Amino acid sequence: MDTNNNANILNLHTDGDFEYYSVAVLDELGDVEQYIWQKDFDENEENQDLIKVCELFELNYNRALAIGKFDNESIEISSIKDVEPKCFTMADPNVCSITTNLRKVPLIIKSKQIVNVIIYDPIKKVSALAAVSMRQTLDKSLKELILKLNIKYNINPMDLKIGMISFGNSKVEVNGDTLEVFKNNFHNISHCISKTENDITNLDICKINVATLLEVGAKYENIIIIKNEDLPEALRMDEYVYVVINIK
Repeated sequence: MDTNNNANILNLHTDGDFEYYSVAVLDELGDVEQYIWQKDFDENEENQDLIKVCELFELNYNRALAIGKFDNESIEISSIKDVEPKCFTMADPNVCSITTNLRKVPLIIKSKQIVNVIIYDPIKKVSALAAVSMRQTLDKSLKELILKLNIKYNINPMDLKIGMISFGNSKVEVNGDTLEVFKNNFHNISHCISKTENDITNLDICKINVATLLEVGAKYENIIIIKNEDLPEALRMDEYVYVVINIK
């Protein structure tokens, strides 16, 4: 499967001047909808933006769960509504993820310059969104998420369809001390390390997180990697991006 050609892995949807994207392999499943959309709201609309996103895509705001803000400087995780708490709907600030096995409970991430991960299990009908920074990468938060999905929903990692989208540069500059911490925490990340012509060391966050997913049992052919340079121009801007997944 070609993971570098955005023409193959992202679908463009248009409605007049309105455009948004979705991951093609998830569209093919037919029982889940997802929306990837960049929008700047006016300052006086900022607190209402998640409501407007739900209205735009005709989703039920009162049943939504959201990671309301995530960028390189701050994290703001919030549940719009604590819907059906007896069911397996979960917001996890430690992993920075939101999950559900309920139909018509939209999950939303609003983030900037961060790796977003869309997860769907077509067998158990479970969806999840996660936001992954350097900190979450080092902590192997995706491994923790998959293990929690297994406990909560009895999923099999081999069944998961995963889209990993880097809205910022997936290669992050690190110093020698940070590199050693990563080397000590991962079995082999030599393929994730590169040097610039100015001898600056970079770590590829996407590749490290893929290694984490494989470690916990996900299948490589089920992981779609979309790096910033492969995104449409509208999604490569230094602005907040909304990612939504909703089980129909």
